[in-house]
Amino acid sequence: MMEYRWKQGFPSKHVDPQIVGERLEVLRDGGIIEPEHVVNAARSHNDCMHPLFEWEDGLAAHEYRLEQARKLVRSVTVIIMNDADEPKEYRAFVNISTPEQSAYTTIQAAMADPGTREMILKRAWGELAAWKRKYEDLREFAAVFKAMDKVEPKIANG
Repeated sequence: MMEYRWKQGFPSKHVDPQIVGERLEVLRDGGIIEPEHVVNAARSHNDCMHPLFEWEDGLAAHEYRLEQARKLVRSVTVIIMNDADEPKEYRAFVNISTPEQSAYTTIQAAMADPGTREMILKRAWGELAAWKRKYEDLREFAAVFKAMDKVEPKIANG
């Protein structure tokens, strides 16, 4: 039997991840899970996944537009000339969200503020560490993982 858990930060609404994981396995039925099938299954008020979705259409539409706005902001890039006078493309804005607020600022402004810089570096390291956990069984990335192990103390100690 597999043990299912929520990823850190997922708004579980007090729904047991074990029950949801098992439900998703039933939907997979030895094949694949399509999001459309998950939504259709969760429509039933009796389904364990039902509370994890927003069913009020007006609020759901607003939440979808907020996600579109996030995607829009994440999709804007800026061209900056580097030291060799060659253009380099960077993302223009970076997420500086806290539990109380979802917001973005320019990468330059974020990195100029020590607190925000630390938050971004820790989040980036967390994402990289999650990627490592996801692919740690692939020998082809062993050199990358070894390099990460050397960098980790530098990030952790500021």
